[in-house]
Amino acid sequence: MFSEHGHIYSEVVRNAMLRVDRKNFFTRVVNEPYRIKSRQIGYGADISSPHIHAQMLELLKDKIKPGARILDIGSGSGYLTACLAYMAGPEGRVYGVEHVMELAESSIKNIDKGNSELLDQGRVQFVVWNGKHGYEREAPYDIIHVSPSYFTIPQKVSNKYHKFHD
Repeated sequence: MFSEHGHIYSEVVRNAMLRVDRKNFFTRVVNEPYRIKSRQIGYGADISSPHIHAQMLELLKDKIKPGARILDIGSGSGYLTACLAYMAGPEGRVYGVEHVMELAESSIKNIDKGNSELLDQGRVQFVVWNGKHGYEREAPYDIIHVSPSYFTIPQKVSNKYHKFHD
């Protein structure tokens, strides 16, 4: 419907992804930042291919209600965290959990480049923490997204929905 590669089917996912410019989520200039390809972002992490982000957002779109509280474990570059925040709306809150301090810090810088209102309004927050145990401080969550580096869903947080992507 919307994507030439057939991964974006809904207006809400299309709008969220268009609001967050992927080129802002690299620490160095990257040729073809929109190419269907994952890219290394340092510290053994990568930013998933855009079609993987689209698929994950499509899977969650009906679960993300206005004002949703979302936990994003392994938030990496912060790209997906920002997309989730737009889908959750102005009253929503997305908590990015990253165990690498430098990635959490760069996530803030990345979002600040083109989506600073998410930070200014507290719609997106990052914490340096081992996400294996979730993040109880802001629980309960409506949705928990776990990056591909984790294989189990944290049991110490309350959630209604969860999805994995790879």
